[in-house]
Amino acid sequence: MQLLLTIVAANVASRLLALSLASVLSFHWLSRYAGAVTCFAGGLLLAVSAGHLIPEALHSGIDAATAAIVVIASFASFVFLDRLLVVLCGHEHEGTARSVTKPGRTWSILVGAGCHNFVDGVLIATAFIVDMHVGILVTLAVFAHELPQLVGHLVLLTRFGLTRVQAVLACIGLAMMAVFGGVVGVVVFEGVHALIPYAMLVSAGSFLFAVFSIVRYRFAHCVDKRGTLIKTVLFGLIGAAAAVFVLMPLHESAHETLHDPDGTHIHVDDHGDGAHDRDRH
Repeated sequence: MQLLLTIVAANVASRLLALSLASVLSFHWLSRYAGAVTCFAGGLLLAVSAGHLIPEALHSGIDAATAAIVVIASFASFVFLDRLLVVLCGHEHEGTARSVTKPGRTWSILVGAGCHNFVDGVLIATAFIVDMHVGILVTLAVFAHELPQLVGHLVLLTRFGLTRVQAVLACIGLAMMAVFGGVVGVVVFEGVHALIPYAMLVSAGSFLFAVFSIVRYRFAHCVDKRGTLIKTVLFGLIGAAAAVFVLMPLHESAHETLHDPDGTHIHVDDHGDGAHDRDRH
């Protein structure tokens, strides 16, 4: 019971602290540069999807064909949901194209972030099962890579139609997915790891749809196409670089921390049989 409470506390503390700092950054310091931050967030999500979530799911043992089907199905589901909600919620302005808040795109962020948070929660739980000090280090690493992602999520959620209060409340709800992942990681330790690769692929598909929506929206509502293209590519590349050179190394350090002090690696079997292999380096 003490281990479970420690894992819950670690997930809650890391998420709420990251959300508090991200709110200040998003709504105060960066509010004047919403367009640039939106492109930055798009580049970040693209790099996280293509450079982290999909490769890690493949590394877990899922074959490429299955991974492609899950990612495409996730992407297509959000395209369908977006079009459905446009039909149900949209309205016409005189002489203009259909104008609508973007609930389908909002849901793509929520589902993708929720799946990602669940995986992080399981990662933190696994770390605390190994050792208390390892758990603390992994929690700090997860917090560090979560902060810039939360900034991007808050900016995108407000750009896609939510108020600031709604965006913060949504992110608090998403934080609970990390807590849920931590609890499930302890209570159902043997079976949950088999689901993690699929959660990563669903997250990747939803993030890719969000990136597609950002690009489509910017070019549909701009006058200077060339200038918009340059700004979108530039800030998107900066976001992608931040993901590649900052977020991914932090996430990798969280995985690498799951070693015993004597150099023994704790490996959780990806096929869900609950085996713990200890491989001497």
